[in-house]
Amino acid sequence: MSEDRSKICSLTLYIVNVGKQFSEPSKLASLSKTIGSFGKTVNEVICLEGSNWEGIVETKNDWFMIMYPEEYLDENLCEVLPTYLATDYDCFIFMRIKDTDKEGTSTPQVFQEPRLFRKSVKLQKGSLIPIDFEKIKFTRVLDGWLIGE
Repeated sequence: MSEDRSKICSLTLYIVNVGKQFSEPSKLASLSKTIGSFGKTVNEVICLEGSNWEGIVETKNDWFMIMYPEEYLDENLCEVLPTYLATDYDCFIFMRIKDTDKEGTSTPQVFQEPRLFRKSVKLQKGSLIPIDFEKIKFTRVLDGWLIGE
């Protein structure tokens, strides 16, 4: 019988919305896809309007992750995420792929971004970069993609 790792390590998902309101139909569909891509790994979802980084406070869960409504985890990343939550790292850097650029061309772009943090990690104001980044234990996740639309 396989163990449900989501009960071992808990995760708060912060979804930071920039632009359209969450209540607009296009955002609701994106939001649903974002949350759904985590399967049963997420214990709490907190939606923040605008660039409200001050809304990201110490969570009661073991980990927190920051996403935007137009992003989601691919199936491979969703499957391995509980394994990463059970490690001794403090921060995970994800590979994010986006199919279109600002001009609307379909040239894939790849980024590396810290997105998943142990609850003890504090972020720089308005940034995904942890305070004292050089002092925390981090690694890159290469088992899947964070996909942006």
